[in-house]
Amino acid sequence: TEAYRDRWLKLGVAPSACHVVGNLKLDRPLPESEPADVDRVLEEFAAGRRLVVFASTHEGEEAGVFVCLDEARREDLNVAFVVAPRHKERFDAVAALLGGHEKYITKRRSAWRSGDIADILLLDTHGELPRAFAHAQAAFVGGSLAKVGGHNVAEPAAMGVPVIVGPHTQNFRAEVELLSKAEALKVATDINGVSACIRLWLLDEPLRQQAGQSGKEAVAANRGALGRTLDLLAEYGFLQSRFEPRSP
Repeated sequence: TEAYRDRWLKLGVAPSACHVVGNLKLDRPLPESEPADVDRVLEEFAAGRRLVVFASTHEGEEAGVFVCLDEARREDLNVAFVVAPRHKERFDAVAALLGGHEKYITKRRSAWRSGDIADILLLDTHGELPRAFAHAQAAFVGGSLAKVGGHNVAEPAAMGVPVIVGPHTQNFRAEVELLSKAEALKVATDINGVSACIRLWLLDEPLRQQAGQSGKEAVAANRGALGRTLDLLAEYGFLQSRFEPRSP
């Protein structure tokens, strides 16, 4: 961004050697293939309900699903939640937390069997989160209620999913600003705010669809950083061309 360029210039980098190419995170390709049964599992789990994904969650964030489910039931919203912890080392602890609730049923993705019924699906597998986004009507991206700094909000937005985050998003400030301006992302101060945003989008389908489409278009319009980076590397002699490394 221009803000980062200004910081380098203040450190003494020559203006001619400092270029703004854009955000490489926005150039991440959408997955072309996934484990064969993930879509089947998500469809069976949803069972006609709308899905909300809690993605890349950290300690203290997963329990917020119960708050959101309570509110959804009061509003008679037909919704189920997919929870995807950021770190696999926490899968068992999160399973114990979610599975211990007296009212809501949680199933682990790794143990899902046809015919299972649940309110919450714990995504304790690798590489399947993008497919969960593909089935979702909204997504909360974690590390943002917890004081971590946030995670990649562009991934669900690129798939047309409206995004909700908490207040701690300093690690992804540019992406949050981009999607906020597109009205594709909402910032909540706490889990009650997250629940309110989910409620807003699930009760107003045209608004939800517009937010999702706006986010998808915003991400697409800001792609191209990878190509610009490779062009500059070639221009400065680090690459013979975009695709051929320089000979030693």
